[in-house]
Amino acid sequence: MPKRNVLVLTSAYPTVARPIKAVFVKEHARTIALLNRVLVLYVQRVPLRRILRIRSNRVWCVRDQVEDGIRTVRFEYVAPLVGRIPLLGDILGLLLDTCAAFYVLARMRSEFTPDLIHAHFYKAGVVAALLGKWLAVPVVVSEHYSGFSREVIRGVQQRIARFSLENATVVCPVSDALKEAIAGHGIRATFRVVPNSVDPKVFSVGVDSGRMGGRRGKKRVLFVGSMEGKKGLPYLVEALALVAAKRTDFEAEMIGEGPEIARYKASVQRLGLRDAVRFSGVATRAEVAAAMRKCDFLVLPSEFETFGIVLIEAMACGKPVIATDVGGPKSIVSRDVGELVPPRDVSALARAIDRMLDCYSEYSPERIALRAMARFGYSRVAQKWQEIYGEAGSLHRGDP
Repeated sequence: MPKRNVLVLTSAYPTVARPIKAVFVKEHARTIALLNRVLVLYVQRVPLRRILRIRSNRVWCVRDQVEDGIRTVRFEYVAPLVGRIPLLGDILGLLLDTCAAFYVLARMRSEFTPDLIHAHFYKAGVVAALLGKWLAVPVVVSEHYSGFSREVIRGVQQRIARFSLENATVVCPVSDALKEAIAGHGIRATFRVVPNSVDPKVFSVGVDSGRMGGRRGKKRVLFVGSMEGKKGLPYLVEALALVAAKRTDFEAEMIGEGPEIARYKASVQRLGLRDAVRFSGVATRAEVAAAMRKCDFLVLPSEFETFGIVLIEAMACGKPVIATDVGGPKSIVSRDVGELVPPRDVSALARAIDRMLDCYSEYSPERIALRAMARFGYSRVAQKWQEIYGEAGSLHRGDP
């Protein structure tokens, strides 16, 4: 089958300042690029001062470059009132995003005409639906947003989500739990669950995966994620304090940045964990992979999680994981790769960490990694997307 031209639209994407923001979208683009020609279009509203550093005479700019082997077009524009006007700002922002996408596609139509549009998140799905009608091509929307599960999508946002997803040819939540949450909002669509993927060239069992121990020979606990409430950091810090009260043979590393990091650092100080917990800030994919190979296990204590890509990345590095029994993680974590605990339960999380400190070496790194690659490796997920794209084409054409 000849390669398709796939246009990837997204409302969130990694940036220089936030290299792990929505990194799963970039992983998706790299995955489907194994079997397709891919162009990523990211329309982003930015502060005026940033645009002026690039173009002194306009309030928008377009950057077209190859990033990690994927042609990526970043359209950045200034819209000072968008986001400050309730309700109207959401609609105005989508209109501006749509105009930007039409401009970019019209400008490059002679060199790249999409055969299919793949959007990430329902807001980008609105733009994709309109572009799809203009270009007469099928539209696939991948949904990752935990707001459907948290019941925070209401009013205008719910109408926007319904328009986006009900006008898509196929809607692909990243987990069964998210599919059920979306359907619970009364949205009717052709649903196909497709998980996120993991790059075996970056995340793998490597030479630095041995049981080397951390600083001073201590066992290593790792957290990777954004420093915000929904990731469950307050519960993890309190659980680590409970574990530290009975044993001192471990250290924990926290990788990531976010709006609440100062509060978490203060909690670490207050609970007397300064020598046991280290905050490492933002890290590149390669640095995250290296930290995963050097750790003994990973903990993801999220209150809400539609998937949990760091779980499959750690598993690809051969590491067992502890996660909360919510959303995506409960379809990823089984007894042979780790343990699930109830969300927001400090005592249960502390007990799981205490047990894992004693038994992590009983897990087989090779077996965990093979399991991860069999379900979430690039080649496996790429083939799944080819099946979805074929089905989307048939539905779009109205094939029997």
